Amino acid sequence: MIARIIKESSIDYPGKFGPLIFTAGCNFKCGFCHNAQLNNVDEFLDEDEILESIKVKVYSGWYNGVCITGGEPTLHKGLKDFLIKLKKMGLSVKLDSNGTNPKVLKELLEEGLVDYIAMDIKGPKELYSEITNSDVKIKDIEESIKLISSLPTGSFEFRTTIPFLFKPYTRILNLKEAEEMIKWVSSLSLNKGKWNTQLFVARHKEDMNDSRLCAQNLPKELHKTPESYAEKIKKILEKNGFKSEVR
Repeated sequence: MIARIIKESSIDYPGKFGPLIFTAGCNFKCGFCHNAQLNNVDEFLDEDEILESIKVKVYSGWYNGVCITGGEPTLHKGLKDFLIKLKKMGLSVKLDSNGTNPKVLKELLEEGLVDYIAMDIKGPKELYSEITNSDVKIKDIEESIKLISSLPTGSFEFRTTIPFLFKPYTRILNLKEAEEMIKWVSSLSLNKGKWNTQLFVARHKEDMNDSRLCAQNLPKELHKTPESYAEKIKKILEKNGFKSEVR
């Protein structure tokens, strides 16, 4: 299940310090994903060794939280048991998810195994399949939005890496499409919490799911989402009641 670990992070789980654990594999193939290499993992890390090393840091007072990200963590049947072991150490758990498995998310939340959850919103529902290069059950995405937004404000967030589209040409999501996305999620949200935007940064071909988005194949002006453009989306988010930062 575990493909990689960053042993110390203070930025991935708000207010907490601890490891960032990456699970292998994802059911989305977003072209702009920076973790595309997690889809081709031949060997997993030893979970028992990882748990033992975490325990040492917890008992020394060094760790107080852990972030589980991916890939898509909810694809793994062993996720629940792994979280149980982390919770027994007294750790707070943050989970990153694309929202495609609302039943799994509900079970984990109801059993108190997740303290903070971040869900990626890929774009307006009409463009979800195009953006993710996957067959998407929008009802599952909507169910996850409702579930997560029912949590207390401060224990969840939505986030969007401003995506690229290829019709009718290579471009980033426009403001009209961004507003459609925001209004869609807003209509489903029971509580308005954080919704942060993340800038796309082009990387080398081997690090991207879609070679069209690698640095070698994009014009320089598209190598990074302009921060000024992300700020415009942030203003639309705030207009609709969300707290927002550009990352």
